[in-house]
Amino acid sequence: LLIGATAGYLHIGLTAGLVMSALETIQPGSFEPLAVESMAGSSVLAAAQVFSSINYFAFVCLTTVGFGDISPLLPLARMVSIGTSVAGPLYLAAVMGVLIGRYVSSVERR
Repeated sequence: LLIGATAGYLHIGLTAGLVMSALETIQPGSFEPLAVESMAGSSVLAAAQVFSSINYFAFVCLTTVGFGDISPLLPLARMVSIGTSVAGPLYLAAVMGVLIGRYVSSVERR
């Protein structure tokens, strides 16, 4: 159960990273200081670096750490970032509620 809960949390983070990556591809300049438009004709490694930076930002939002090194600039990027920042604590609260509820019910049965 714990492994499934952890996998679900990682899945939310990776999904947020993919959504943010698609947003940066569709609207270049959505996140500062990433430079996707300068990658035209560049190597796959440069694209992987931008993708890993966006996934890093997604997990920073998901965990509500907020280092501030990458910032959403456009309105849609800000909405996705806020949605990710709200989804992280809500998921953790729901999972902890289920885990604590199951633990209490198993203790009461004994």
